[in-house]
Amino acid sequence: MTDINTEGLAREIGVDEAVVSDVVTRLLLVRGNLTDSGFHRLVRDVVTTKVRFAERDSGQNLSGVRIGPLAD
Repeated sequence: MTDINTEGLAREIGVDEAVVSDVVTRLLLVRGNLTDSGFHRLVRDVVTTKVRFAERDSGQNLSGVRIGPLAD
């Protein structure tokens, strides 16, 4: 089994450690014969993609809701 430093990876990407832990848990089920370094890269790619989609969706949702400039 792979021991991934979820705290370090989370800090590197800029997300909460729980996000990285969740991705690791889910991907361990389908890891297959990936090397440790390959699995680490896969986890990093999936977390980064999740962050990008969340940022994109957040921007879309906020632009649809906003009706005027933000108050100071």
